[in-house]
Amino acid sequence: MKKEFTSILIFICLVLFGFLVSAEMTPNSPDGYNYDVRVFLNQGWNLVLAFDLKDLSPSSDIKSEDIVVTWMYSSDDKRYWQFYPDKSEFDSSYSENKVSEFSDKASRIMFGSMWIYSKRAGYLAYNRVDVPKINEVTLLQGWNFMTTTSDMVGKNMGDIKGSCDIEKVFAYVSGNWRNWFDKTGEKNNLDVMFIPTENAGTGFIMKVSSDCVLGSLSSSVNPPSLPDTSVQCVETDSGKDYAKKGTTKGMTILFVSEINGTRTPVYSEDTDVCHKDNQAVADEGLFEYYCENNQIKVTAGENMYLCPNKCEDGACI
Repeated sequence: MKKEFTSILIFICLVLFGFLVSAEMTPNSPDGYNYDVRVFLNQGWNLVLAFDLKDLSPSSDIKSEDIVVTWMYSSDDKRYWQFYPDKSEFDSSYSENKVSEFSDKASRIMFGSMWIYSKRAGYLAYNRVDVPKINEVTLLQGWNFMTTTSDMVGKNMGDIKGSCDIEKVFAYVSGNWRNWFDKTGEKNNLDVMFIPTENAGTGFIMKVSSDCVLGSLSSSVNPPSLPDTSVQCVETDSGKDYAKKGTTKGMTILFVSEINGTRTPVYSEDTDVCHKDNQAVADEGLFEYYCENNQIKVTAGENMYLCPNKCEDGACI
């Protein structure tokens, strides 16, 4: 009963957002960058994953003769480019400016959604190659035309916001803009905006406060950092305090073998220890670690400190 109630609640939320459509993106390559897309078009304007009409599938209900015009918005150029029936202005501009197919600008085009005006309603089916992952595209400050891709569906918008400060999100449904999110309005919770599978391949627009990248936030479990040779040498027993056991932390060249005539400092944490506890000896010597010239040094060898009475647990008593 609880599961059924949850499903009904999600459906109600989708209806309220005005974002329940019928579409699908099916991967057709092992790397997950190429897709077979099938999306329902209304008569009139629609926002879908950008494509070229030559890539229409034979199974598509919507044929090339049903499409009047397509336009693509560039967040780089802050203008619309016509893609069909006349793409010459776009091609000329990108050729003159030598826009590489591997550039950030090109990736925003490949990831973006386009306007398509259809003479009739029906399913549009086509193949799309090289669809970037959401964390491979840098969004620009202001409005960005986006596509609901397979790595978004089944998640909340809060799950994939990445480094973006999202201000507004709108979807275009049945000839009208529908407000999906407004940071300063009533619909201001990214975590309740579920992205259904049925939206894959459809477009929406997002306004961000600064350049950013979508994607899941990184795990809080990170690998160890590289050694920092600028760290300060610190100790808990204030120098050569033989009566107190202490620990010294910092860079050291102690016990590091020479390579090509040089000794490379390494980070170390060393605690004072009695000679007899460290080696098979009977004397009352003490390995006292301390800082000198911002490096760890120790009383050892000729400089071994001998306790006047007795050495116990890293200190003279």
